[in-house]
Amino acid sequence: MNSLGSYLHELRFDVDIDRTPIDIVRNLKPDLIIMNNNMKKIHMLDVKVPYDDYYLFMANRVDNSRKYRDFQIQLNTHKRHSLTMDTINNGFLGAWDPNNER
Repeated sequence: MNSLGSYLHELRFDVDIDRTPIDIVRNLKPDLIIMNNNMKKIHMLDVKVPYDDYYLFMANRVDNSRKYRDFQIQLNTHKRHSLTMDTINNGFLGAWDPNNER
């Protein structure tokens, strides 16, 4: 994550790695936060390493969507930023979730 964060920072994005986002919600800690303040957009990535099971991959995506839903609403209300949340699943035994490619 650090090398990706460094690369994005060079492209003039604000990047936080493994930190609690902003001051609105304190109990969330995604792996990567990419902010474009000019366009008022935030993209968060959360990396999961479950057992190699497609159903666990899908469950992780649904859980993260629910987990960050309130944060998304608060961010829109307080900061007027739009939030995109993605989950990257890399299986424990090396399986790759095809949905990571989108």
